[in-house]
Amino acid sequence: MKLKNLIPSISISICILILIFVSIRYYRSQESPPPTTSASKTSGLKSLDLNRWLAFGDFRGYVEPCGCNPATDLGGLKRAAHAIYRDIYQGKEPNTTILSVGNLFESGLEEEKKDFMVDFLKFMNVDAVLFNKGEFEYFKDKKTGGMSAIPDSIPYVLSNAEQHGIKNKNIFPRLEFKDGQVFGLWFQPGQSKREILSTIETAKNGILKHGKSVLLFSGDDAALKVVHEYGFFDLVVTSHTSPFSKAPDGYEKKFPGTLHRIGDIYMVPSYGQGLLLGGELRKPAPQEAAHSGIFGDDDTQSTQLDCADDLSCKEDPLEFSDERLFIWLDKSYQEGTAIDKIYQKYEDARTSAFEAFSKQKLKSLENTQFVGAAACQGCHAQSHKIWSESHHASALATLQEVGKDKDPECVSCHVLGLNDDGGYVDQQATPQFANVQCENCHGPMKKHLANPTQPLGEELARPKGVCVSCHEPPHTSDFNYQNYWEKIKHKKESSY
Repeated sequence: MKLKNLIPSISISICILILIFVSIRYYRSQESPPPTTSASKTSGLKSLDLNRWLAFGDFRGYVEPCGCNPATDLGGLKRAAHAIYRDIYQGKEPNTTILSVGNLFESGLEEEKKDFMVDFLKFMNVDAVLFNKGEFEYFKDKKTGGMSAIPDSIPYVLSNAEQHGIKNKNIFPRLEFKDGQVFGLWFQPGQSKREILSTIETAKNGILKHGKSVLLFSGDDAALKVVHEYGFFDLVVTSHTSPFSKAPDGYEKKFPGTLHRIGDIYMVPSYGQGLLLGGELRKPAPQEAAHSGIFGDDDTQSTQLDCADDLSCKEDPLEFSDERLFIWLDKSYQEGTAIDKIYQKYEDARTSAFEAFSKQKLKSLENTQFVGAAACQGCHAQSHKIWSESHHASALATLQEVGKDKDPECVSCHVLGLNDDGGYVDQQATPQFANVQCENCHGPMKKHLANPTQPLGEELARPKGVCVSCHEPPHTSDFNYQNYWEKIKHKKESSY
């Protein structure tokens, strides 16, 4: 056979071989993870299980609820751990993908709270954490503008870190799993559609879609709409959109529809008040189905009626669904958690911080201007009697009952002058300044005691302002000054 007759056959064979080679490379790219580079972090052989997943975040430094108000007694790391081990794992090997949308920290957060959060994330083996605004503000070095020491134990992801001027070896543009990858995008308000699409393309970095793609998202509704319409991601979980200045108030548990954003995308409850569930975790056990709905308990089944009277309440698209979208972390999850040792470490650190603070204050007692409620009783007997019968007179005891009498965050609203020179130090040094007293409102009375003709101090009193400094969410969600004033109402007495 002549050579010219063989050329067509050889050409066809070469084309077939090329097609087979390209096909093999393509299908392998669909079945196997892309090679790990310095720009990504591999999670070994762990599977990205979207049949069972949960998400949380937006703790904003709120590592545990104060417990003052039943309506807002939700959330906390201890309860989150208990809920996951008791209701999700149910005594079996961990088999759930755990995601966090970040905002776990806030600027100025105490060191012991930061350590507690880091220990929690490490113990719970969280799969991915979005490096969000809260993390940026907390870890930003105020002097250099760069990032301070970011724990390498936290699997941080932020695919558009360069847009925020962030460069750190412990923040990755994507996290790779055996059968998928997790991306993280944090958009500033007002970014254009073109910018958002360009950011997504850059985050993908030209890779073919490999397995499942998860996005941890932070941004406004306009940015989320672009992401949703783009259609690349199998799962999108978003952080909460409320400002950091908004305190937890229990509203989301009552109206869970407010957590719905677009399509099948929900944001996590703010301040870690609950867990967002996905996949088969949304199917409650038979005994739970009758009352759980998407609400998690039976005290919110009147949501439709309540929403009719509340213009800020969105209609819930799954109002009567049998799905369980959230686990609300109420006090039923308080005891017996898997992180008791970590929690005790945190409690010990808080106590040490309080004792160090108290020790520094001791010297200021030499020139204290406070006198204590007992010194007021002689001339203001009726007012003292009203006070002594109020909850203010036993305010510190409520903390002692729950072991929080050495937690500075709690103590400040239960004693006289914790943050003032010459004020409460501790029970041993200043028992006379325990509880909420006359001088909390009227100001220091040492000069008045020395010379009763001096004004009592009502010009220093800011009754309503003093009250709401403590009686505000989450401590009190329904505070009404006039109603509460009636419980402690007193007036001038002629004896002075």
